[in-house]
This record gives sequence, structure tokens and C-alpha cells, in this order.
Amino acid sequence: MTPHARLLLTGQLCMGLAGCIDVSNDLNEDFDGDGITEFEGDCNDGDPSLHPDTVWVLDKDLDGFGSLSQGPTVACIAPGPAWIIGEATDCLDSDANTHPGAAELDSATTCHTDADGDGWGDRSPADTVVVGTDCVDQDAGLGTQLTDADCDAVLTGDDCNDNAAGLGAIADDADCDGTLTDDD
Repeated sequence: MTPHARLLLTGQLCMGLAGCIDVSNDLNEDFDGDGITEFEGDCNDGDPSLHPDTVWVLDKDLDGFGSLSQGPTVACIAPGPAWIIGEATDCLDSDANTHPGAAELDSATTCHTDADGDGWGDRSPADTVVVGTDCVDQDAGLGTQLTDADCDAVLTGDDCNDNAAGLGAIADDADCDGTLTDDD
């Protein structure tokens, strides 16, 4: 900080033999507590997150999570409408259904895809995304890990082997003996 700026912050400006004058005004106050006044370049002294050192990341899919596809950029004001303050944590910034915590029932922090919004992650996501437990991620009512672990559309209680799809489903093998008979 220059000697003049330091004096301005104290409310007086002294100019040699001319004496001192009171220069107290709102530009010298830090109203948002971020340590920077408007005089020092704070672009919004009502918001502590906006100042000359604010880090902006691009959020192309507008899901609230940024990526490093461009930037980051340090500026007082957002470089454009799709820029947000924060870290680049989006693993697939071209899909608004894919971000950390998208499948909160699988994980509140892991980057999953949840296209149907049921809280479970897609079992076959894009390469950069963690595999979830949702059997059909286009239908919110089908196949979560709690009801159908092997995704064979037979619920756990009626499924002879819920770790292997198609084995022992009640329609195929009602007595779960591993043999299909007329009695089944």
C-alpha cells in the first residue's frame, strides 16, 4: 500500500506545508469485511466473495459446478454468465446431470450421473464418471441397489441369486433349485 493510501485509510491526507485535510468517506470503509475497500479496488463492497482476487471457473452445463475447460480466471466481476465462483470439480461439464453429489444416495461427493433424478448413479456412465448403482437411469422407479442389486428386474426377496442377473428369478425358477421345471 502506498503511503498516500495508508493516510487515506486513516481519514486524513497530508500534503507537505499545505496541512492535512479530512478525506473520510465511504470509499475508505470495508463494508463487507473482505479486507479490501472500494478505494483499493473492491468492485462490490456489499459482498465479501467479490473482490479483485475472486477466482472464477466456467460452468458450461449450468449445474453449479465448474470445470477447467477455460480458466480459471481471476477478476472482480464474472467474465460471463456461465462463470461461477469456486473450484473446478465437475467431471463432465457437458451434462447437467453429472457432477459431484448428483447421485446423493450412492455418494454425496463422488462424481456420478443421475439422469432420472432418483438419487442413484448410472451404471454405464461416460468414461470420466464413477459407475453408480442405478439399473435404468432413465426411469426414476426402476432398479436401485436396495431393491435389485443384479438389475434383473426381480426384487431381492423374490430373487434366488441377487448377485447374478437372470439367475433364479421367480418367473424362471420359483423354487430356486437351479432347474427349470413345469412345477416352477
